[in-house]
Amino acid sequence: MTFLSRRIATSAAAATLLAALSVPTLAQTPPPGPQARSEQMQEMRKERMENWAAKFKQQLQLTPAQEGAWSTYMEAMKPREHARLGTDWKDLRALPTPERIDRLRALREQHAADADRRGEATKAFYGQLTPAQQKTLDTQSLRWMEGMRGKGMHHPDHQGGPRHGGPGHRMAPPPQQQ
Repeated sequence: MTFLSRRIATSAAAATLLAALSVPTLAQTPPPGPQARSEQMQEMRKERMENWAAKFKQQLQLTPAQEGAWSTYMEAMKPREHARLGTDWKDLRALPTPERIDRLRALREQHAADADRRGEATKAFYGQLTPAQQKTLDTQSLRWMEGMRGKGMHHPDHQGGPRHGGPGHRMAPPPQQQ
């Protein structure tokens, strides 16, 4: 046997051994439950937010004097950990319609209050920026708004998504008038 053929045979044997050893490990690891998946998603969101914040801060080129305003702004932008008002959909299905409406109304009001809080924090931070930094924030916030349109947020000129008559909407053409 030549050196090359021995080398290939040894590599193939090693690969087979590794594959055989990994199968029992995979078989013993149960898939993560709903709680673990939820925690993983929260961790991924947190990491994505931290990465975005670092890039955005770099784009703004903040001065040391603006660091306090940045910290206040970022603290206000964090999602609030609040009670979900019993909005587990399984629980909502069991409620009578009037109670379900009240729970959803309370949740909507809470979301609106959170949006108002973030909006005021953004305006306060904006006032601490130079005109060049304000332009950077203007550009970024426009991207955020356009991204929300793509996620089904409602706006008078919304054109996205199959449920709203935008691209990809499959609706029969109107009947021809004769």
